[in-house]
Amino acid sequence: MNTVPNQDNMPSSNAVLLINFSAMPWESPATGVRVKQVDRGNQRIRLIEFSENFVETDWCRTGHIGYVIDGKLEIDFGSHIVELSAGDGLFISPGESSKHKARVPRGKATLYVIEQQVCDASQAHYSAT
Repeated sequence: MNTVPNQDNMPSSNAVLLINFSAMPWESPATGVRVKQVDRGNQRIRLIEFSENFVETDWCRTGHIGYVIDGKLEIDFGSHIVELSAGDGLFISPGESSKHKARVPRGKATLYVIEQQVCDASQAHYSAT
């Protein structure tokens, strides 16, 4: 089995991969969020840690499948808020009707997330505040 410490070592074949998140460095694209991720084609797998300082500046329209590893997270869908805790799974459909913003009310929350049809990193919804 291939081990992938980062996406630079990603083989071009469709081999089964072991993603060694513990060997990957954290990246901090904005205040209040740290990410370890691997992109492959139009798919992305991420380990994300949000803190209460995280501010999502725009509505996210990307679909997500995920699992809350630790902490508590709130997902604002505009008309209602869903609260997630460690052990909860999530499935958010892509598109305008499922647009959402995440926030952590206290402390930190760590999630494992899979995304299809990932957008350009320049379209991230993170605030640099």
